[in-house]
Amino acid sequence: MRFAKPSPMLGIVLTGSLLLVGCGGGGGVDGTAMPTDTSHVPAGNGAATLAWTPPLENTDGSSLSDLNGYRIYYGESAGDYPYAIEVENSGLTAYTIENLANGIEYFFVVTSINSEGIESAYSEMVSTVIDS
Repeated sequence: MRFAKPSPMLGIVLTGSLLLVGCGGGGGVDGTAMPTDTSHVPAGNGAATLAWTPPLENTDGSSLSDLNGYRIYYGESAGDYPYAIEVENSGLTAYTIENLANGIEYFFVVTSINSEGIESAYSEMVSTVIDS
């Protein structure tokens, strides 16, 4: 079984593969995405935009040729990500999560998913406090 290799370096804004590009109100990114469970997310008018570099190889070093999409996990505690969003467009490398509560710090990680539904390990975490 081959697993997509997670991006080796991550950070906030311009320092790695998962970038927190902005936060605040409004805006969305085009692409097919479906919330997995956002029914208990505190509603607000804030937003956070994440951007990432797609993985190029599987954990065994072979070329990744069957990337199917991504899953963004997030929550209000580092290491605890009760909310997930499916990004079913493998060509998409940025996504804006909207309706986040202002004044709350959110923590984010991203995984890649191949055509067999096999999910990579988490990326490194990024976080931000949502401002309106």
